[in-house]
Amino acid sequence: MKIELWRQKSLKRLSDSSLSMASKGLLGALIFGEQSGIEMGQMQAYAKAGVIHLLAISGLHIGLITFFLLFILRPLNRLDRVKYVSAFLVILLLWFYAFFTGLKPSVIRAVCMFSLWALATQGNFRQDPLNVVLCSAFILLVCYPPYLFSVGFQMSYLAVLGILSGHPILSRLWQPRWRPIRFFWQLTVVTLAAQIAVTTLSVFYFKQFPGLFLISNWMILPFFGGLLGLSFIITGANLISLKIWGMNEIYDWIVHTFNRCINAIAAQENLIFTDLKLNLGAVLLLYFFLFLLLQRRRKIAQFPWVYLLSALLIVQGGFVLVQHFLIPKKTLWMVSHYQTTALAYPENNKLKMLVAHQEVNLDKIASFYTQYFYTDSLAYQSLPNFIIKEHLRILVCKNASIMSVEDFDPTHLLVTGNPKINFDRLLEKIKPQKVIFGGDIRPWRLVLWEASCKKQKIPYHNLAKEGSLKISL
Repeated sequence: MKIELWRQKSLKRLSDSSLSMASKGLLGALIFGEQSGIEMGQMQAYAKAGVIHLLAISGLHIGLITFFLLFILRPLNRLDRVKYVSAFLVILLLWFYAFFTGLKPSVIRAVCMFSLWALATQGNFRQDPLNVVLCSAFILLVCYPPYLFSVGFQMSYLAVLGILSGHPILSRLWQPRWRPIRFFWQLTVVTLAAQIAVTTLSVFYFKQFPGLFLISNWMILPFFGGLLGLSFIITGANLISLKIWGMNEIYDWIVHTFNRCINAIAAQENLIFTDLKLNLGAVLLLYFFLFLLLQRRRKIAQFPWVYLLSALLIVQGGFVLVQHFLIPKKTLWMVSHYQTTALAYPENNKLKMLVAHQEVNLDKIASFYTQYFYTDSLAYQSLPNFIIKEHLRILVCKNASIMSVEDFDPTHLLVTGNPKINFDRLLEKIKPQKVIFGGDIRPWRLVLWEASCKKQKIPYHNLAKEGSLKISL
């Protein structure tokens, strides 16, 4: 709780600085893991350019931080008796940072992976990156098995496995001697390996492919480490009220130039391929052949009938899995997207979406859930004050008028729109079985309202922090 309060105070002090709104939003995302300060249009530009992952604190950020900490603590490695001290300090600092940023799933994955890597590196253990990655995945799944069904978990580990498996193969295709060319070739190889690994899953979930992903990474990744380091310096200087002439203005110019590059790439909409479709059988088949291509000890030409029969079995098994186990029957989803809240559920063979702010573009979310519920029909409606479905009785809290509600015993309380209410009195009056906080709640209010839920022993779910909530009807 103290770390969370410190985080909120730091965000408040950053918001009071003289930096531009764009700079404050980027710093909030890069340093604090808080993306609410970035304008919706800019977020969509990052997604179209194929670099939306840069705004989420994940493997790239934690990796750069880990390498910097190991470099700073390198003198300790000369002392035989304290060879584990630097690894312990790095792991301690990484997990402190994970708690400081709110223990988001992407941060937990990255910190777990690089904690094991730092321990292996400093402890002179066998440093097999593949073992480190698989070990971190195993630990996370043992601690929280639902991670296996998280899109972020699947894509992040696929990207890392793609890099580890594909980089050695692709890098042997060409070995330039000139150092600048070699640097960009290695950057290209890493980007291609990661993209090849996640493209199939990305198309399956999001139905689009950024055609300019390679150019985006060429333009941004070489400078991203410097931008991240400078962001930490600017944040620290503003938090301690250290004023250096021109410091904030220079950072504002860098962020403005950075965003202009992103917007220029995102504007090439003819190279952003949308409305792509893959079913589960096709996904399994494509990953099966990708696995075969990565096998260096065997040739695909050997025993082709075995591979053909295996592919057919995978496709047939995928269809059986979809038809009998994965097709959702009666479920309602609560989801946060771009600072709004929406409910999605099937009704009369169509997808019905109840949206808190209808001016927000929810095409991607709608596309995902129409595929999830296997329907092409879609109906939007404004989010009502009361939702009654089967055994569910959902009360939606948008403003102070909720205090006048009588004779309604809700199973769930959905809070959205930052209502100015006495939350303790509201909980005492309606006594919901569970509270769900929407994606547009201000962070400082969330801290207070979550404390109220804990005090009254009412379970709660934060859509912006914990992800979508699935409720059986």
